Amino acid sequence: MVLKGWVIQRNKQLKEQAQILNVVPLTYKAMVAFAVLTAMRSSSQSKLEWPDVNFSKGTMKLRGVKDPRSPEGKDVVIQMMPEVVKLLHALPRKIDCPTVFYDFPKTSRLCKLFKQWTAEAGVEGLSWRRLRNTGISRMYESGMAENVIQSQVGHSSREITKRYNCPSDEYKERELQKYNNSLPTDTRVMGN
Repeated sequence: MVLKGWVIQRNKQLKEQAQILNVVPLTYKAMVAFAVLTAMRSSSQSKLEWPDVNFSKGTMKLRGVKDPRSPEGKDVVIQMMPEVVKLLHALPRKIDCPTVFYDFPKTSRLCKLFKQWTAEAGVEGLSWRRLRNTGISRMYESGMAENVIQSQVGHSSREITKRYNCPSDEYKERELQKYNNSLPTDTRVMGN
């Protein structure tokens, strides 16, 4: 399974990605990949159960998703992209445990573990929560429609979703190049 980058300065992404994945224990690598690919909250990821994963429809049902209008949360059905389907198919299952990530630690423990892994890898400024930002930013950078991103990540408004978007330097460069290429030739170099 290959992760394709982190939000923090993508020019360092491959090195940092490899450094982090090299220190993350095998038990947790799928959790890290899943967090980035789905941009799912850790609370939803930890509660995900096999009966909520519908491979034939390509969907997952997230139960009790955070919602400011409902104290108990809401249930949300989201689409799974092929890479997520492959990841889930590859996971081991416990007969007596319906939870997909049965080794998922409590959020406070997960945050400490992730901080430890990033420190061991020599990567600063990345937290488990930032993996959600990374996933959302990747969705934007891929050209996914904003309303689809909002739906996939369970936000109640586009404004909330926009706050999570942290475009990479590479993405900004590509977008600026598109703009530059769209300029009429006579406006590209002034004074010549």
